[in-house]
Amino acid sequence: MSLRPYEVLAAQRLLPVLRSADADEAVRTVRTLLAAGCRAVELTTSTPGWPGAVARAAALADALGRPALVGVGTVTTAADAGTALDAGAGFLVSPYPAPEVRETAARRGAPFVEGGFTPGEIAAAVRRSGAAKVFPAHVGGPEFLRSLRAVLPGAVLIPTGGIAPGEVRDWLAAGATAVGIGSGLPTDPAELAALFASLAAYPAASGVRPARAHDAGHAAPAPGGPGGPGPRAHGPRPAAPDGPSAPSGGAAGPVGDGSVPAEGPVARGRAAHLPSAGSAPPGERPTTPEASADVGGGTRPSAPEPGRAVPHAGTEPGLRVPLRAPAVPDGIPHAPAVGPVPPKWPPTGPQARGVCPSVPEAGRGAAAGGEA
Repeated sequence: MSLRPYEVLAAQRLLPVLRSADADEAVRTVRTLLAAGCRAVELTTSTPGWPGAVARAAALADALGRPALVGVGTVTTAADAGTALDAGAGFLVSPYPAPEVRETAARRGAPFVEGGFTPGEIAAAVRRSGAAKVFPAHVGGPEFLRSLRAVLPGAVLIPTGGIAPGEVRDWLAAGATAVGIGSGLPTDPAELAALFASLAAYPAASGVRPARAHDAGHAAPAPGGPGGPGPRAHGPRPAAPDGPSAPSGGAAGPVGDGSVPAEGPVARGRAAHLPSAGSAPPGERPTTPEASADVGGGTRPSAPEPGRAVPHAGTEPGLRVPLRAPAVPDGIPHAPAVGPVPPKWPPTGPQARGVCPSVPEAGRGAAAGGEA
């Protein structure tokens, strides 16, 4: 078929739906509409002798000499679908989901605007053909259509049923591609021509584009363009680089001023910007967190000062867990167990003096030859 019904409907913005008393009346109405600037019109199977009316109307042309685009609505059976296409129908329309019509249209390569009311029915119709008839539209109103347009931005949506000509612009503003009108159109040729001219100039709703039947099922390009990376909505948090890192609230202070960064290596259990225990003078044990060694490097860190908040390894950056030295009986030196204890700690013998206060000095602890 050379005509592209969806594009014609998107340009015309109004689809007359004719339920005439007989075939002759239907053809006369089609002639009047075509002379007023209309090109696409829908006849219905409720009109007596509709196949003959479709054949006669399909042979007509509009005011610009273009062939008329005649659709057939209220098609619910495979038999009616075949009869309509044999008579020259340019597209088929159903008021509700019609699997038989769907199969016939697919086999014959004909555009099919399948009807639906629920979001699921309408979305299913759009997935199959790119278009859907929203019926009965007056039940949900323009706001219902606006909600549908938000989740079906590229669909051809044609609300029909209970819509007056004066309400057409409200539906177009809500996102309708075209609006089906079954009654109430002006009978005066000049007024009818003015109506079609004004609606044809009405701007398209945001996100609406004329769709085609063969467009259905094509996936939208990924954000960022074909082959290009798009914005990632989910995924792991990027790892912080090794080395000194400042807290999220500002830059880290100099070593020794009590500032402890909460991001970077510290959040992963490493304090790369802090001096190790080996930097303390020989014979002195580090006593502040700033002089703590790498937890995973084999040196036992010293106890934090009471009430001092230090970063907690493995937590999200910026979180701090206050740690307090546990209360112990007076006179018993101790060091809280923070991190893994090296297997050969504490040292024993003479070299322990001045290094580990937990090892008694000679003459103050156990008797010679006893346990240290």
